[in-house]
Amino acid sequence: MKALILIGGYGTRLEPLTVATPKSMVPVMNQPFLEWVIRRLTAFGIKQIVLSLGHLPDLILNYFGQGDAFGVDIKYVIENTPLGTGGGIKNAGKYLDETFLVINGDVFTDIDVALMNEYHHRTHALATIALIPVDDPSRYGVIETENTGRVKRFLEKPAREEITTNRINAGFIIMEPEILNFIPENKKYSYEKELFPSLLEMNKAIFGYKTGEYWIDIGTPASYFQLHKDLLSGRSRQYNPPVKYMNHSDSSVEYGDGFCSKDTVVLGKGCVTGPKVCVQDSILWEEVTVGANTTITNSIIADKCRIGDNCLIEGAVFGQKVSIGSNVNISAGSLIYPDSIIC
Repeated sequence: MKALILIGGYGTRLEPLTVATPKSMVPVMNQPFLEWVIRRLTAFGIKQIVLSLGHLPDLILNYFGQGDAFGVDIKYVIENTPLGTGGGIKNAGKYLDETFLVINGDVFTDIDVALMNEYHHRTHALATIALIPVDDPSRYGVIETENTGRVKRFLEKPAREEITTNRINAGFIIMEPEILNFIPENKKYSYEKELFPSLLEMNKAIFGYKTGEYWIDIGTPASYFQLHKDLLSGRSRQYNPPVKYMNHSDSSVEYGDGFCSKDTVVLGKGCVTGPKVCVQDSILWEEVTVGANTTITNSIIADKCRIGDNCLIEGAVFGQKVSIGSNVNISAGSLIYPDSIIC
């Protein structure tokens, strides 16, 4: 089976982290998010992968190349204008000549591809959609199924009184090449809102694969941080957490005297902290420098930021190369865009 990963979006919900970095390349435990996805696919024997690119494609192309270093064969398609989830599939159609898996590029999951593929072929489905339970389905598109598993209705962001199921589309779908015949050429097109409802009207076999495996959409800073917390607490099978500590640091990190780390903390390559720095529930990307007596809590700090002495950073998200002077307090909810200077 081949896999198509849709990573053409701008990642606006994850700004300012995604202004200079594609969403699929944000680091998770100091490794690009997309690398986690690809390595998960190879664990199931998937060696042919198509990447549908849009925002900042060169950063992805330069990192993954043709896939040799990752044991896969990677093909690329570029979206010059956003094509949506359905349009992105059609745009990659020349590579999708057999059963293929489509993954939304912001989904991290432990779904068992082999079991799902077996179910897909057993039901002779045109498409099989992984369905996962969520606490608040009103934020998503819910999918109702018959007892056989066949999909009977799609309901996009239902009102609470309309909710009949807590199962939503996990952004993880197995499809047959025939489905390409139902997607228009060179048009922005949604598989959630347009393709699948039209296939139901034509009585095509769309099935739901119900699973309770770990799943998260990293589309917001809160969910991006939550993924790190989940990995460090052992909720996913894809990472073996430390026995006692909820932190993960690159071996190149330089710590000042009296450094303290509390709760969930991830420090990237080349980070340097001054004396008496405290980091709590925060993620620092690569080459972040933190001055003496500074405290960082509930924050995400992107690459090459410089933070001065005696600062308090609380509940903030920094883009790349932000410079903060000494004796500066950054309050909760602050979004600091790349290259900003605050004195």
